[in-house]
Amino acid sequence: VESELDTIAPPPAELVTRVDALADDVARARVLALAIDPRAIDAAARAATAARELGYLPLAGRAALVHGIALLLQQRRADGITVLDAAMRLALQAGDPTTAVEAVARELYAVASASSPATLPSGVATDDTALELVQAIARGLPDTGAFARALLFNNAGTLQLARQQRTAAARWFEDALRVRPPVAGDTIELATIPGNLALVVDDTARRDRLARQQAEELAAVVGEDHPMTIDARIQIAMFVADPRAAGAQLGDACARYRRMHPHLAERITQCAYEVAWLAEERGDLAAARDAIAATTKQGKEARIAHGLGLLLDGHGPEAARELVALADEVTEQAHYWQRWRSVDALLYAALAEHAAGRRDASRGLLERALSTLSSIEHIARTPFYQRRLARVHLELARLDGPERARHAAAAAAWYRDVPGYETVASEAARLAQ
Repeated sequence: VESELDTIAPPPAELVTRVDALADDVARARVLALAIDPRAIDAAARAATAARELGYLPLAGRAALVHGIALLLQQRRADGITVLDAAMRLALQAGDPTTAVEAVARELYAVASASSPATLPSGVATDDTALELVQAIARGLPDTGAFARALLFNNAGTLQLARQQRTAAARWFEDALRVRPPVAGDTIELATIPGNLALVVDDTARRDRLARQQAEELAAVVGEDHPMTIDARIQIAMFVADPRAAGAQLGDACARYRRMHPHLAERITQCAYEVAWLAEERGDLAAARDAIAATTKQGKEARIAHGLGLLLDGHGPEAARELVALADEVTEQAHYWQRWRSVDALLYAALAEHAAGRRDASRGLLERALSTLSSIEHIARTPFYQRRLARVHLELARLDGPERARHAAAAAAWYRDVPGYETVASEAARLAQ
């Protein structure tokens, strides 16, 4: 197996045969790990143990990296960070900066994607000074380290985005896009860089091009039916302002998920839920009910969809209780995407309270939703954020409070420029007078 080990000090002659055989085991474990195969953790752990016992540090570092990847991708983030930190140290001892950089890149992803980052063990990814040193090492890697360098820059951007540092995130994603090697089977993870950058660019035309680029690159390498490609198509739809067009594109992606990947219950639910949101907003309650029925019991979106279903079926008080309880679970320290979903829970709870005649309770929930949206303004240029902001302002205007005109004007600023909202735009304009 030809690998980066060939550029590092070779093993002693008496170990060459065993190192070559074990390097094959490490390579197989890496394939399993990246495929999120349930056998990956055991295979990688065995290879890592054997590599440590063999005593050839370059292979020990790479095996530890693969073990950490397997743990991380099986949602064992804390264990994964500990192993990845050890992999980085082994790799640096072995004179293998490329493996060290990739280990830190994986750590960054673990921290950025965790629902409770504060509960994770400390490591390089949470030490800004150490992280700056690793980033400097990454910039000096040879061409053989191009994947690790681009992955580090991308995941540094992901961490900054999770921290709501939009400008810093954009810089890292731009760097990652600039230095990444061509997207192929063994570098497929780098195909998501354009989509990440699309979240934080100001130019909407460039945003849409980046989102399409991501989907096209993924389709070319793994095919249209791969979950990564379907996710990329969903992102394109989320950037579409027209609710009918967005709903149609999401519907196609949802159908592909159900047909090709019925085991991915949470992803199916996330897609179907967004279809339900768009259908309810445009007043197509039959389509909303159909989309709710297509959700599973997996994930936060399933709980919000259930609450919306209760609301549509006339069980307002029960819907409000469930949805407010769900929103209460999301703390101010939660990642932006969790707070974004809590906005939906608060919105539907407010609609339930309004329908029951509890206008003050409804107003309080909507103002809480507005405050939550203001806390995640780093994604404020995206249509999926803007339509939620406009909807909350509209519902506040419908309550006919002292600030009705201000809320109505804010809602009208979105609805008047977007196809499919003509009736709502007229209502908002009237309420603004």
